[in-house]
Amino acid sequence: MARFDNLVGQVFTHLTVVSQAHKDSSRVTHWHCRCSCGEEVTVAGNNLKSGNSKSCGCSHGVPISNPITLEQLRSLVYYDPVAGVFTWLVDGRAYKYGDVAGYYNEANGYVRLTFKKVQYYAHVLAWFYMTGAWPEKEIDHEDTDGSNNKWKNLRLATPAQNGANKKIAKRNKTGYKGVTPYGKSKFLAQLTRGGKLLKIGVFGSAAAAARADDSKAREIHKEFARTNF
Repeated sequence: MARFDNLVGQVFTHLTVVSQAHKDSSRVTHWHCRCSCGEEVTVAGNNLKSGNSKSCGCSHGVPISNPITLEQLRSLVYYDPVAGVFTWLVDGRAYKYGDVAGYYNEANGYVRLTFKKVQYYAHVLAWFYMTGAWPEKEIDHEDTDGSNNKWKNLRLATPAQNGANKKIAKRNKTGYKGVTPYGKSKFLAQLTRGGKLLKIGVFGSAAAAARADDSKAREIHKEFARTNF
């Protein structure tokens, strides 16, 4: 008869075995465990012994609130304001201490981090990490690169200011932001103000329309204006 290992009371990283749960069809014993974060989970004994299961699925036994608290965030990752990246302060299944945390989302160009199945944008976490408060406005990337989360590249912005600091749309065929063809040989300059399109004027060249658009953008959006020249 195979020897039965009673795991009750034993600790496997962040999991403490509380009681035997059941045996599955392969006769593998599963155990009720309490994670150091306070959650309870049932784990196969072979996963406990091999080290494949170290916690309930939380971040290394650290209780994670929703939203995550500043103390919890700083215990799990380090934010480098110069490099603009987060690195892990703990080891995980797919990463180790010192690895860059988060992943780049090609769909929107931003970096995201996940804690206990809740996703956060890295630029929002960077603001929280540095100031201790969740941003009350949107976070604008000054250089328009959503993956560049250097502290000097982040600033609070209204939706209008954030929208003003955008690159030229890919569908724009004139080569100038805020400029569209008007008739056969003229060009319309326009921009958004207060959620509505503001027509600036019609010009004989795309460049002239772009200069007029730039002038009005600087007047309305000031330092958030992304201009053509």
